[in-house]
Amino acid sequence: MLVKRMIKNMDVRKLLQLLFTVSLFVMVITLPFETHLYNKVARIIILIAILYIIIFKKIDAFIKLIILYKDIIILMAVLVVVMVISSIISPISTKTAFSTIQKIVPIYFCTLIAMLFFYQERFLSKNGKNIILVLLLIVLAIQLGTGIAQIFFQYSFKYGILGSFETGLTGITTNRNIFGFYMALGAVLTLMFFIKTQGGKRIKVFYLTLLALFFIGLLFSYSRTSWVFVFVFVTSYMVIFFNKLQKKDIILFVFILTLFILPILLFNSLGDRFATILDGDGSGRLEIWQNTIKMIADRLLLGYGVNTFYLEAWQVSFPHNFMLDILYSVGICGFIVSGCLLYLTFKEIINTNMFYLPLFLAFFVALQFDHDITSRRVLASLMLFAFFVFSNRLDKKYQKPNLP
Repeated sequence: MLVKRMIKNMDVRKLLQLLFTVSLFVMVITLPFETHLYNKVARIIILIAILYIIIFKKIDAFIKLIILYKDIIILMAVLVVVMVISSIISPISTKTAFSTIQKIVPIYFCTLIAMLFFYQERFLSKNGKNIILVLLLIVLAIQLGTGIAQIFFQYSFKYGILGSFETGLTGITTNRNIFGFYMALGAVLTLMFFIKTQGGKRIKVFYLTLLALFFIGLLFSYSRTSWVFVFVFVTSYMVIFFNKLQKKDIILFVFILTLFILPILLFNSLGDRFATILDGDGSGRLEIWQNTIKMIADRLLLGYGVNTFYLEAWQVSFPHNFMLDILYSVGICGFIVSGCLLYLTFKEIINTNMFYLPLFLAFFVALQFDHDITSRRVLASLMLFAFFVFSNRLDKKYQKPNLP
């Protein structure tokens, strides 16, 4: 009825705003699930932006946005050029590389610009940004529920009957490391809500309960990289905001330590897994890194092309280290450009909202040990993170209060 009424009244702007809002929320909801719907919705957001610019003659407004974000846009454009060149001259497979580039550029780079443009045009408000975080927490909690179900029913929604959940919870993902990644995001997001909440005792108890559940999923995913992600976030937060810590922060820190240490002491499988970290057992990562460095040395300038590692390497599909992944894919040229993008993000956080710094550091450290940087879960998470970080530039320009 609402859509029909707006069409009848020819309120095209509100219609486009509604379409953008629905598309954005669908994109967020599908983020933790392995579905192609995410990619389709991202393209719809770009199409809505193009229609809005044409219909309402917003070229000048779009140019102003480009000027405001010219630093990151130029770097992203240069990175795309480097990816294309490295793919053209790749001795392995230009088809695979170009297929990946065709997904990365519109779905992540262009969608980020479209989201920032709509934020500038007031299609998305401060409350809208908060709703995005709430929706993300809800769908991560749903993902958590599928993992908890595995514990009780010994059933994987992806693989059927399990002999034992001691091999690692997977939820409805394809493996335990992916599930652990989402549990780490859920735990960190819950922590952020708890830290910033001004609610009463009930809401704080709710967040602590949800945090405990996310920790169950996190620990029993046996994903050590995800454990490191949460550890880096908590530790860096305590260090960065040491002078501002309150009693509730200390209690929260003790609660987190208890959530982590107690299960490790009670369950041998967790204790054994944790012991591999202390023993420096990298599950073959050191050998992977050594072989990757040798391959990088042969094509140091421009690399082998994006997403071609699995064609050249043995038994693994990516180097398990995002810096080596970049060097392998786009060489030293792409590595320098990527480094500049990281520096700009770091600088933006320092200048606008330090609250994002622990999450930035958590991503940076965790990606040194696992996850394919061209995977949707990583790129989608980083794009959403970049939107929240760089939208603060618009907040500052229009003197809006920063979001937590």
